[in-house]
Amino acid sequence: MRTLSQSIERISALRFFQTTALCFGLAIIGLTPPFQVPDEPDHFERAFHLSEGIFFGIQQDQRLGGEIPASITALEAIYHPIKHNYTAKHTSEQFEKASAIALKPKQKVFEDFPNTGLYPITVYLPQTLAITVGRLFKSKPLYILYFTRLCTLLFWIFLITKAIRILPHWKWEFAFLTLLPGALFINASASGDVVTNGVAFLVLAFCIRTLSQAQLKVSYKQMIWLAVGIAILALNKFVYAPVLLLSFLFPKAAFPKPKYRNQFAIGLLVMAIGIVTLWNLKTSTLFIPKSEYNPLVEGAITLNDGVDPKAQFDFMLNNPFEFAKIAVVSAVEITPASLAHYFGKFGWEKNYLPTWTIAVLLLTTLLAFFRRTPFELPKKTRLTFLVVAAIMFMGLAATLYMMWSPVGNDRILSLGGRYLIPVLPLVWLAMPRVITFKYHRQLIVSVSVLALLVGLFSAYARYY
Repeated sequence: MRTLSQSIERISALRFFQTTALCFGLAIIGLTPPFQVPDEPDHFERAFHLSEGIFFGIQQDQRLGGEIPASITALEAIYHPIKHNYTAKHTSEQFEKASAIALKPKQKVFEDFPNTGLYPITVYLPQTLAITVGRLFKSKPLYILYFTRLCTLLFWIFLITKAIRILPHWKWEFAFLTLLPGALFINASASGDVVTNGVAFLVLAFCIRTLSQAQLKVSYKQMIWLAVGIAILALNKFVYAPVLLLSFLFPKAAFPKPKYRNQFAIGLLVMAIGIVTLWNLKTSTLFIPKSEYNPLVEGAITLNDGVDPKAQFDFMLNNPFEFAKIAVVSAVEITPASLAHYFGKFGWEKNYLPTWTIAVLLLTTLLAFFRRTPFELPKKTRLTFLVVAAIMFMGLAATLYMMWSPVGNDRILSLGGRYLIPVLPLVWLAMPRVITFKYHRQLIVSVSVLALLVGLFSAYARYY
């Protein structure tokens, strides 16, 4: 036992993350049946559409989507029944049938993806590249999907590698958060959340570096890269862009001239607002409420009844205190489910790790972030982290309320824990450091590996 503990002491957080993410990520890619990740069918279709150079979803016959090979629709049909049937299993017959489907790129059908047709190409950078390569090699759609998952996982590992590398503190804690089963099952898929999650962690890591190491200078090149990261967040999911507010806390001495700090921070804010405004102006006319959707296909689309973003926005604008109450009540009521989702969800629908595993992951997170460290963020900074997290959450609540809840509904629907992956690190970092704990590295390694093993066994039991 002592030898194992000593061996863990010699492992760096970066090496542990890379090895664990790659090994378990590959296992998750192979173990999770096609299209059994939240919205993976719509994400894959949207990325395929983008790979053909079509940058916006297309409105046609009161539908929003695009023309894709009919073979992809046939592939999805094989695996769709597994989503809702918890006794359904992934069989060898299904795999053989799926692997026999040829791409036939010229035989196309119009497919609906109303929830992803509004997303920009920055959401799907690795997916689009992978699908383009698959199309060039005339691969079968099943293999293109698995190749897309692989490329997306590798891109996410690359982003988190950069984040952990530049972090001056809390490398192990960040490695632990990125390896949570609930996160890794998403990031080893074709989901559009992968790029957003990775960029959010990288931006936060740079902010922590700048806030905790005042002696380091922020170069012009770094300013540009941070601006690119904020721009991607503003485009992909603008509710995460408020992390830019941390730049107002950057030490003025870190910039070539002190006045550049405020100019840079204000510039980031103006840029983000401009991007969100312009993109919403471009895409607002594309959305079609379910009540107006083509009745011939409305039963097969991922839209909820009574949803109307414009009308919902007017409701929130006219009833701000009522909406604030709805957001708080919804958050309180759904906290247990959201934490279970955040720590230990896999696949689509209600597939969770055992309760004891989720409890161990939560306890380990609290121990890791309550632990005393040589460096601690000032109280003002930690308070700002909480404020930024609250702003991000309220933006997330408002967006989900507009996109998934009937107008004036007394609860926010679809407030899932996966949306909190870029938000909760700010909360964890704001925690007071009151615990002295020596073997935190050993705890993180053992709990991460154990939880991921439980995740693999749970997924196997669910799907096989």
